[in-house]
Amino acid sequence: MPAPLVTTYALATMITCGDAILADIDGGAGVGKIKLRSEADVLLAEILLNNPGGTVNVLTGILQLDPAGPDASADASGIATYGEVTDSDDVVIMSIPVLEGATAVDGYLVLNIESIVAGSTVTILSAIIG
Repeated sequence: MPAPLVTTYALATMITCGDAILADIDGGAGVGKIKLRSEADVLLAEILLNNPGGTVNVLTGILQLDPAGPDASADASGIATYGEVTDSDDVVIMSIPVLEGATAVDGYLVLNIESIVAGSTVTILSAIIG
């Protein structure tokens, strides 16, 4: 077998990890969140997740987060560089880098726009981990 170019995991391990991450996100009293931040850690926008906060694909082990909708009024202006996925009590579960685009990219939060303006609508187009 040739050496892999990227790290690979057994499907059962991927599913177990995805389920554990999702349980942490959904572990608070309310719904999980994605907090979009600038490189200087300024909170730009906050997007609530549905309950449950996502699903784990049993055929691939990929966790897809499920935003409840856009943030209709961004908190501040700046360039979104990463997002913090938290439970309802704001405990950070993971941090994920941001990309602007229209196509899902594994391991990234794909936004409609990285350059956020205070008061504008911010939409997460995809959030997959796997």
